[in-house]
Amino acid sequence: MANKISFKKIYSLLLIIPAFCLQAQSVGINTDNPTKTLDVNGELRIRILPSGNEGEQVIVSDQDGNILKTSLPKAIPSVGDIKDGYSSADHEGWYLLNGRALSAIPATAQTNAASLGFIGNLPDFSGKYTKMIAPVESINTVTGNTSYMMGKANMPNFSMTAVTAASGAHAHLIPDMRPGQLYEPGVFINGFPGTGVYNNSGETDTTTTNGAHTHTITLNSNGGGQAFSLAPSYIALNSFVYLGN
Repeated sequence: MANKISFKKIYSLLLIIPAFCLQAQSVGINTDNPTKTLDVNGELRIRILPSGNEGEQVIVSDQDGNILKTSLPKAIPSVGDIKDGYSSADHEGWYLLNGRALSAIPATAQTNAASLGFIGNLPDFSGKYTKMIAPVESINTVTGNTSYMMGKANMPNFSMTAVTAASGAHAHLIPDMRPGQLYEPGVFINGFPGTGVYNNSGETDTTTTNGAHTHTITLNSNGGGQAFSLAPSYIALNSFVYLGN
C-alpha cells in the first residue's frame, strides 16, 4: 500500500509541475512562496546518484539550504611546509632544496625564503635527514655526520684485570754444560782409565723456589679503525619547500 501511495504522490507531482511551469517561474513544495525555481520546504532524498569523474564539481548546500556546486577542495600549503617526493623539478610553488642561490628563484619566493631565515641559498637536503629544531639552534642549521669511528671515550666504562696464580713461585731447570774432570791416559780415576779428554757432568741446576715475579700481559683489539654508518635503512627522495607562486 505504501508503494502505491508514493507512486500516486510522485505521479501527481509530475502532473502539477508542468502546470506551474506554464503559470509561474518558481515551484514550491510545502511552501506558497518559493524563492527558487524549485523550492522544497522539507527534506530531500535522492535514491540514486551516478558516479562522477575525477576533477568534476560536487553539490553542497549553504546555511540557508541553497544547493550549490563547487570544485573539490584542495589542501592549501603554507609557506615553509616541507614535503618529499619523486618529482625532480620545482612545481606549483614547491621548490627543490638543492642548495641553489636564492637569486635563481622568483621574487615572491625569495621574499618568503628570507622570512624563513634562508640567507643566500636554499638549504641543500642532498643526503641529509631533518630533525626538530633545538632551543639553542637556529632554523636551517646543518651539522652532524653520517658515520663516526668509536674511540676510547665512547667505550663503556669497565675494567679488564689479568692476574697470575697466587702461588706463582716456581723453579726453572738449567742444564749444567760445564766440563768435567780431565781423564789423563794411564791414570785411573774412580776406577776408570783416563782418556785425555774432559767429561761433561750432564747434571742440571735449579733456581730457587721462592722466585715470585710478575709477567706482562699484552691485549690487542686487532681492530681496523674503520668508521661505521649511522644511517638507517632508507628510500631516496627529493625534498621541497613551499615558497608560493
